[in-house]
Amino acid sequence: MVKTAQHVVQAADAGLLGAIAWLRRADTRLPISASLGLTGLACFVLGVGIGTYYIISAHPWVLVVLLGLIYLAGAVVVHRDGLVTFLPGALQDLLLHTTPFDFLVDDTLAQNLARRWGRVLLLCAPRSEAEVQVILQGLDREFLDGVFRQGMVQMLPKGLRSLLLPPDCVQPPLSPRALQATRRTVPPLPVSAQQSPWWLGGIGSLLANCVPPPGARRGCEARKVDLTPAGIQRLLKQKEEEKRRLVKEPALSPVLCRLLPAGLRKTAHQSLQLAWLASAVSSCAWITSALFFCTPRARSTLHFAFGVFGGHKSPASRQRASRASVIAVGLSLLGAGMSLAFSLSIKWRWLPKTLERVLLCNVRPEQQQEQQQQQ
Repeated sequence: MVKTAQHVVQAADAGLLGAIAWLRRADTRLPISASLGLTGLACFVLGVGIGTYYIISAHPWVLVVLLGLIYLAGAVVVHRDGLVTFLPGALQDLLLHTTPFDFLVDDTLAQNLARRWGRVLLLCAPRSEAEVQVILQGLDREFLDGVFRQGMVQMLPKGLRSLLLPPDCVQPPLSPRALQATRRTVPPLPVSAQQSPWWLGGIGSLLANCVPPPGARRGCEARKVDLTPAGIQRLLKQKEEEKRRLVKEPALSPVLCRLLPAGLRKTAHQSLQLAWLASAVSSCAWITSALFFCTPRARSTLHFAFGVFGGHKSPASRQRASRASVIAVGLSLLGAGMSLAFSLSIKWRWLPKTLERVLLCNVRPEQQQEQQQQQ
């Protein structure tokens, strides 16, 4: 059955290929390909037209929408300043005023980011007050306020902040010094003026009015941090102590100190076994090479090579060939001796030590288990 099906498939493929070949030969005399293409295009356009007619007749508003889109596209295309006017300002500046050389050379943004956040990364390690002062020297105070005091929600765009937060928290919270200055210069507003309707405050205000949390609302309170080197050093110490307090799982260093030496010793033992085997094979190869260069065939090969590169065969080339064979034999014997010495040193000196240590590593856990069971 399988063979019959295969024969049927092969016959069908042969018939299809034969029909295609016949049509290609006929296309050289009659425009068959062009006729099929025009017929297909006409069917496609007719189908799209009928479908569009039925859609517009069922939903007339689609025609108005399409006309509006066409008019908007026409307004954009025929604008006197070109399409670039409708692009964002940063993209306009990039396309109009930035050359490829400027794009390759100007890396000020990357340098500023690396320098700013590189200093912040340096503060992740414990530092003294003098070191913190050196690291913070020259940094913008607004940047420090945004890194150490403000929440990450203040980095979001203003529109997204207005959706997430109540109206009194959309603007970034002021630092303590700026807050004191504001309190000195601007009188406080009455309670009725401070409170705004819930529908102007976004999702956060709506949730706060519908589902008030227990206690006072703390979502808008900014962290009180002194942005001086001493204050930042105290913040780093508090973070380090909090991290130590929150990390409750046992450390990995005792496990690694116990398991890694045993694994490394086993790996070293296996590596030494491979090195011993490789050095033994290498010594055999060197000995074979020395025996080969002692044969007349090797000398005749060297004599032929010197004759080809020297331009002619002469007794001098024969002498050079014999000298080269002697040198090759000497080097082969030297390599064989060194490989043999290396393999013997591995076999009799290093392998027993590594094997002993591996056995000790396997015995110690069993002894500890027996002691624990006895206790």
